[in-house]
Amino acid sequence: MVDVPLGDITAEQTQVLLNPPVGMSPSIAVLSSIGDTTFAFQQLSSAELLGALRGSSETAKFVLTAVVECCREDSENYSKLTADDDIFTHLKSVLIRGDIDPFTKGKAAYLLTGIMSHAPGKYGEDTNDFSVVGAVTQSLTNGNTSTLGQLEGLCNLLKIPTFREAVLDQPGTLHVLLSVNANSASQTLYRAVFCLWLLSGGSGLTASARRVAELLKAILASCRSEKVVRVALMALRNLIKDETMVLAVVEAGVLESVRTLEYEKWRDAEMYAEIKDLAACLASEQSTHSSVAAYEKELESNELVPGYLHSERFWLDNVGKFDKDDFGPIRKLTTLLGSSNPTTLCLACSDLGEFARLHPLGKSVIGKLHAKAMVMPLMGHSDRQVAREALLCVQKMMLNQSSLNKMEAK
Repeated sequence: MVDVPLGDITAEQTQVLLNPPVGMSPSIAVLSSIGDTTFAFQQLSSAELLGALRGSSETAKFVLTAVVECCREDSENYSKLTADDDIFTHLKSVLIRGDIDPFTKGKAAYLLTGIMSHAPGKYGEDTNDFSVVGAVTQSLTNGNTSTLGQLEGLCNLLKIPTFREAVLDQPGTLHVLLSVNANSASQTLYRAVFCLWLLSGGSGLTASARRVAELLKAILASCRSEKVVRVALMALRNLIKDETMVLAVVEAGVLESVRTLEYEKWRDAEMYAEIKDLAACLASEQSTHSSVAAYEKELESNELVPGYLHSERFWLDNVGKFDKDDFGPIRKLTTLLGSSNPTTLCLACSDLGEFARLHPLGKSVIGKLHAKAMVMPLMGHSDRQVAREALLCVQKMMLNQSSLNKMEAK
């Protein structure tokens, strides 16, 4: 099993390891050496380790930080932790202790979930009972642990395919992942995109497709850490295999952020090929899902759905293609003004307004189709959003671009 890479030891970790609490037993204090502490860790008895976990908050902070580093140096050290169920129980108790700070709880979460990922059979894989996974995930995502600690814990759990459903069943999981700030430290971003990559091969992210796409776009636009970008690209490559996700990726405009990466300097020359290849795939998907043909297909369903096909960007790129068949798509669009669906009415008004505003013959065509007369009654619609979109549509039909710009500026 491959553990999530450590990266650089943070300043806080360094300070904790260099300053063990006064009065600590020598067998625990020896863990303060930053470097190969595996031998010292292996000499600890379970009783000594449990005693330290039950000790003061400072003692627990020191020992948990040291043990995390030992396990990261050599994952074989987990065998000592998985052999004693009392250690697992006491790590869970650390997560709910009132005197423990978020940093320390993050270390406890890392070890707790690390134990589970190194012995999945004990925690549901053998019995198909994943209640412990769900309970630990709930404790992990309740907001009492540092963001980095939450993400590290989720990484450990999500590495086990059989755990993923139970982890995603907890509402806090996606909240933690999708609340990450795109300007966070690279360690935090790496673990966030790593989790998204682990989930990208299934359907667990589809309910939050647009938020996932927006987050990945923001990260690619702001972060230039090579390992973060590489894993984000891997996640996107998986996500666009799903119809719901690829639509979200197209609508979010992720292609623009990916293309920008081509002009950055990367240490690994293979990055350029990966970026160009994904950009080509996204461009192809965007052409497929944002074409006039896709728009016409939606028109035939007599129900319009919010998304890229009804955005200003779509109309700017495609308005000149709507004159086919004597403006057939626009004729069909006007028929939807009689829909009983408020969403369809809103989008139909918005699209007609964009056509009138952007097409050289837009206002003339709208006049011949008597579309304005069909939109005006909707200004008194009981649905306030429909009434608003109808008003905006009529304004676009009647005013020139200069007048519209002046109105928007007020």
